[in-house]
Amino acid sequence: MEGWLTKQGGRVRSWKKRWFSIKGAQLVYFKYPSDSEPQGAINLATPDGSYQCEVRYIPADEEPKKKYCFEISSNNDKQRTYYCHAASSKEAEKWVDALNRIVYATRGGGMFGTELSRQLLREGRKNGAVPYVIEACVKRIKQDGLDVVGIFRLPGSHAEVKELKQAFSQARLPPIHEADVHSVASLLKEYLRQLPEPLLTYGLYDSFMDITQDMKQHNGSKDVELLKPLVKSLPYNNFTVLKYLCEFLEEVAAHSAVNKMSLVNIATVFAPNFCTTKDTSAEALIRHTPLVHSLTMAFIRHHVELFSEPPPLDDVVLKREETELMFDEFDGDEDTRGSRGDSVLGVGETEGEMKALDVNMDQVVLTGMQGPIRRVQQDLISTKKENALLKQQLEQVQVDVNFHQHTYEKEKQLRLQTEHKLKVLVSHMQALNIALPNIDTDFGVESDDEDE
Repeated sequence: MEGWLTKQGGRVRSWKKRWFSIKGAQLVYFKYPSDSEPQGAINLATPDGSYQCEVRYIPADEEPKKKYCFEISSNNDKQRTYYCHAASSKEAEKWVDALNRIVYATRGGGMFGTELSRQLLREGRKNGAVPYVIEACVKRIKQDGLDVVGIFRLPGSHAEVKELKQAFSQARLPPIHEADVHSVASLLKEYLRQLPEPLLTYGLYDSFMDITQDMKQHNGSKDVELLKPLVKSLPYNNFTVLKYLCEFLEEVAAHSAVNKMSLVNIATVFAPNFCTTKDTSAEALIRHTPLVHSLTMAFIRHHVELFSEPPPLDDVVLKREETELMFDEFDGDEDTRGSRGDSVLGVGETEGEMKALDVNMDQVVLTGMQGPIRRVQQDLISTKKENALLKQQLEQVQVDVNFHQHTYEKEKQLRLQTEHKLKVLVSHMQALNIALPNIDTDFGVESDDEDE
């Protein structure tokens, strides 16, 4: 990925517009796209596969108080922090997704936009498994979303989807059980939409369209017969994920009386996520959209027959992930001459020359500390939130204790009253010489012994 970003980083406060490009395991930037020599290079991962960076969005109300801003903080010996400002929210998300795929790959993260087989390999999942993000979303919707009106049709909160996506991408435990089910459903669609290749693959697209055309001529009577041979030619992992999703979507459709999501509605939503073509022309879209919709309905309706025989395990040959470092890490913007020196002062520069260039040394040093200071501030904010939550939980526990204590006292008083009435009744019955077998008048002690 490459494009324009406005950067502030290292030990320089000023913002500079640079042409950025991801090369291997580095984020490299140039003054102009046509330049052959970079202005700087930021290491995202080391050749041994370990990570040395963290990536996060910066809220618009947090310093540097810019929209569409994200932070790259390194954990190496230089402890540099870089802030990048994109032209739009969409551009910022594209950059963060691309960076996550490199920075968090070794921890099983960065799955959005990663090949299906590669992600399963990263997660160490066995044959027949699906990526964790799919499994987590499906389980959450099965638990709380099957009867929610418009599930998959109504969008979730963009901010919440973005938060969940970033947590999954960074291999953190996402708050998926606290999220709105519409946001979880949107996240699942987002993952499928960002796969580099659709589940039915680009290579088999034309074959599926031809078969779907034949299916329409037979009015659906030969759907399974026509589709099954082609389904068995799918890659093993694609077959497994499709089977898992179709079983789940049939369950969603079974609740259509409540959630208003019939098989037709579900197919409308998922057809573009199952089957797409590289041909984005209006003509292809108009011609193939009804066919893709019919194909998706057939997959969900006949999933038991279509997925009864899995294809053989294919030997997936994955392109080696690039972790080489093409350049030594440096920040040419730290030196007004564009040199690679680690010092703010270039070779031969004097403090007087720096002053003449309006560079404030105190400001430069302070800027270099922004990253560590910001991380400490974030830790303090997180600690305060955790303390407030613990305090709230403690107060609730105290309320519960008081309630149970009050209930106990009421029940104790009621028992005493009942025992008194029973003793009076027993004494009256004894006065009338009425035998009272198996009644223990010692109410303070339970006994199984019969009265003699």
